[in-house]
Amino acid sequence: MKKIDLSLFPTESLKTLRDEIEVELIKRKNLEYKESGGELFNFLKSNVPIDEMESVFKFNGDSLLRIPNIEQHEPIGLTQYLLSLLVQDWSQLYPRNTDRGEYYVYAHIDPRQKIFIAPQEAGGNYKGRPFYIGKGIDNRAFDLKRNQGHGKIIRELLNDGYNSSNIVKIIFSELSEQKALEIESKLIYYFGISYSKKRRGWLINLTEPPIPDFIGDMTIPSFRTARMVSRAKRIALKASN
Repeated sequence: MKKIDLSLFPTESLKTLRDEIEVELIKRKNLEYKESGGELFNFLKSNVPIDEMESVFKFNGDSLLRIPNIEQHEPIGLTQYLLSLLVQDWSQLYPRNTDRGEYYVYAHIDPRQKIFIAPQEAGGNYKGRPFYIGKGIDNRAFDLKRNQGHGKIIRELLNDGYNSSNIVKIIFSELSEQKALEIESKLIYYFGISYSKKRRGWLINLTEPPIPDFIGDMTIPSFRTARMVSRAKRIALKASN
């Protein structure tokens, strides 16, 4: 391939090209992920982690259960609940005919802060701390203009030499608008808003979205319980054969 002399292009044209390339690479990555049989959409729609604690994850995800003591803990200490939260059915708040569409859910990341690492199905390594959660289509995630507090952080990051590739993280894609709104709401609930009286956290979003009326708290099994569940499943499987 012939090398292109980028010095001939105006700065704004290069920025636009960079953002479009990043969007295209994300689309191709999602396509490769789908063709490999690991489509994130299918996880969000119906599946739960398959391991020794499957039954508890499924219980937490199948019922409208809140993350216990979420007001007292930072997001980094609650990752064991995140997958169950994401598969909960909040469609009563966000009614829709389909989960599929052209929307995505994204985070704006401060790479100067301690890295947040989620389960792979929930974004994996964020390479920094999220300070804004949103949903959008096309280049919305790469438009870095939001509220005043958001702008302050963005200016600091740009002055420190970071660019949109360091700041923008697409977490889920190929969603309908209402499904994207639901996931956006769950992540805002999980990460918390800095000024919120209910759940203080990392984000500087101005809007605190609605959450459902929870009926109880999520639970985490002991290792002994997990082994008992796994053993019971193996016995049942052997008996069925």
